[in-house]
Amino acid sequence: MARKKRLALALPDEADQVLTEISEILNKPKTTIVTEIFLEALPTLQIVAKMLAEAKTGTTDSAVLAMAKALKEAGIQLNQAQFDFSMLQIEQNKKGGKSV
Repeated sequence: MARKKRLALALPDEADQVLTEISEILNKPKTTIVTEIFLEALPTLQIVAKMLAEAKTGTTDSAVLAMAKALKEAGIQLNQAQFDFSMLQIEQNKKGGKSV
């Protein structure tokens, strides 16, 4: 099994507050949530990395296409996250919990 890399991460107070709230609601450690978010965004980040490498070498036409693809993928992932959040909110409301 490949060894996992560790990364020190400093967050602004507002980001930490949101992460803490999500952590408490989902009953998951903050590190797990950050890892899951990053892994969800990984395909988009891979496209962005490719685009940046191509832009650096001067092949900007494919870089523009890669950026468009990355933005489209990011939009799809954002829509999925919004849907998941809505489902969580509905589930919480059914349990009599407070609205998220």
